[in-house]
Amino acid sequence: MLDVSLFRDRRFSAASGAVAVTFFALAGFIFLITQYFQVVRAYTPLSTGARILPVAGSIAVASLIGGFLAPRIGTRAVVTTGLACFGTATAWIAATVDVSTPYWSTIVPQMMFMGAGMGLISTPATESIMLVLPPARAGVGSAVNDATRELGSTLGVAVIGSLFSSVF
Repeated sequence: MLDVSLFRDRRFSAASGAVAVTFFALAGFIFLITQYFQVVRAYTPLSTGARILPVAGSIAVASLIGGFLAPRIGTRAVVTTGLACFGTATAWIAATVDVSTPYWSTIVPQMMFMGAGMGLISTPATESIMLVLPPARAGVGSAVNDATRELGSTLGVAVIGSLFSSVF
């Protein structure tokens, strides 16, 4: 079972928090951008899915880069850089997106910057969670990592969806 004293270790608790926050924002973003593309821009579901692919691609590339950089320059530096990229992208999106925002010149770079931040966070944070535990307890680390992702995603859709439905 989970030894809750693991959360005293900042590598474990901070990484778990970073994963939860990242997936909170990712799920909330995917929920909202889908609504934006389908309701505001009147794209089909297939077209909407295709238009969200830049986020997935940038997350994949940045995850590889984050996994490469973390052992060389430190997990804290990589995750902090990812959080800064992610926060900047979120602020940029909030400040500029409206009905007439151009897709290729504005929305795609915003999504790629956001995805890059998420990728830089997720791989090193997951690695940090797993390195706190001995190999015999790897299943516990994996379960905590998955639980933080699921909790963050669920809360992201619930909270962000509720906030924007009350505004919309």
